Amino acid sequence: MSAQPCNVCQTPLAAPIYTAAPQSSLSSLQRSMEGTLEVFCCAACGHIQTVELCDNGSFYDTEYDILVKSEEEDQIYAVEHGEKIFRADHQVALFQRKLALPEGARVLDFGCAKSATMRRLLQQRPDVNVHLFDISDRYVGFWEKFVSLEHWATYTIPPAWQGSFDVVSSFFSLEHIPDLTTALRTIRSLLREGGRLYAIVPNTFTNTADFLVADHVNHFTRTSLQALLATHGFDLLDLDDHSHRGAFVVTAMRAAAPDRAPFAVEPQPLADTVAAAHRLARFWQQAASHLGDFESRHQDAPAVIYGAGFYGTYTANHLQHPHALRAFVDQNPYLQGSSLAGKPVIALADIPAEVELVYLAVNPVIADEVKHTVEAAFPNRFHYFQFQP
Repeated sequence: MSAQPCNVCQTPLAAPIYTAAPQSSLSSLQRSMEGTLEVFCCAACGHIQTVELCDNGSFYDTEYDILVKSEEEDQIYAVEHGEKIFRADHQVALFQRKLALPEGARVLDFGCAKSATMRRLLQQRPDVNVHLFDISDRYVGFWEKFVSLEHWATYTIPPAWQGSFDVVSSFFSLEHIPDLTTALRTIRSLLREGGRLYAIVPNTFTNTADFLVADHVNHFTRTSLQALLATHGFDLLDLDDHSHRGAFVVTAMRAAAPDRAPFAVEPQPLADTVAAAHRLARFWQQAASHLGDFESRHQDAPAVIYGAGFYGTYTANHLQHPHALRAFVDQNPYLQGSSLAGKPVIALADIPAEVELVYLAVNPVIADEVKHTVEAAFPNRFHYFQFQP
């Protein structure tokens, strides 16, 4: 069997750096996926890549239904001074700050799903000429509320759109696409001369759970993004890993030449990236045993999991005594009142009186901040577990 090629630079990949326990793979929608998760790291460009566990075309057309309960449903990006900031609001503010769109700019949201960010953009900038594209028609009911029929397409891009856009945006879609060469060539063909690609993709080094997300076949690194863009006809303008928590924000310009010679990554940044990927693999290899050790020290103590997202589902799936779990706690009002793993999702104030343990199932970057929030509401009441890479 031939080695799997890197999605970025096509270099054959060596043995996986991480292999999950059988039948433990989770999608970004926190659903079990058939097969064994394997993660690789490219020695040539530093790209981190997960083996495909499904037919991506049919999966995103018929199974992937993110944030479809209502038009308003969204994910919390941050909580600042007690105020919830939702992801689409943060993304539209950042999008406008980064690009300074001219009057009447033509923008295509590529792989857009519900496209809540573009809906908010039009509320603030009705002059912008927004178009939408996805490989599924399940979001059309959302689109038709804010753009006209000729401004969206599904499955196939209209020929008239070629070379016409000032900006092609991609909000958390490129990580799902195995054939990055075709995707980047398509995006480039849609941009006018000097047009810009604006993309946000997860940064697995600052959002460690991304490493385990089974339908994220790409886990981009700084070096692999540089290689991807340079090889496929883009000049990188800005690669920002600070403005969006747990993500890279990429701004690149359509270059004059469509294809270039393979991009050679500098040796030291490449070595640092590969070493960091191996450290992350070791962390997740040990995470389940750390959970088990904590649980055994507090056996059968009533517990809640703070976080009803991917980290929360991972935590629940690895508990040896799930009967002790009372609920999931989440500040997102769109999740409260639902259930996860057979347990209710509740507000912080509603933690049952008998609870003794809190599993902080959140990005380790914000775990201390979340612990402080819980402590402020319930001083000196709980024992805490948190992921610490």
